[in-house]
Amino acid sequence: MYTGIIKTMPLSFFEEYGMKRFLNHFFERPNRSDDAYFMFTLSGQPKYDVLFFYLLFDGAIRYRANIIQFRGESTLRINKNKDIHGKAWVDVGAPVIKLEHPIPMSGFQGFRYTDLEI
Repeated sequence: MYTGIIKTMPLSFFEEYGMKRFLNHFFERPNRSDDAYFMFTLSGQPKYDVLFFYLLFDGAIRYRANIIQFRGESTLRINKNKDIHGKAWVDVGAPVIKLEHPIPMSGFQGFRYTDLEI
């Protein structure tokens, strides 16, 4: 049975968003505050109930977060001047764990199910 989904983030995302800013919003804030979360777009609504969100970038799965909820298709204003459209959205939060040993994997479009147990 599947326990999570894996999403690839292109390095261009980190160039635009800023790696330090991203780590603060995705990793540090949720681990400090119970009501902090980070949102990612998905290519569609998952068909299976899963607990974990794995983030893959730079050729490896590097983080795991708990899935709080899935949202349907919508366009959200993320920054003051940028709207982002997602066919689905996932809210992820604490605990956000940085893998001690990243798992090598090639990037892909969309998301994939996994049965990883980390």
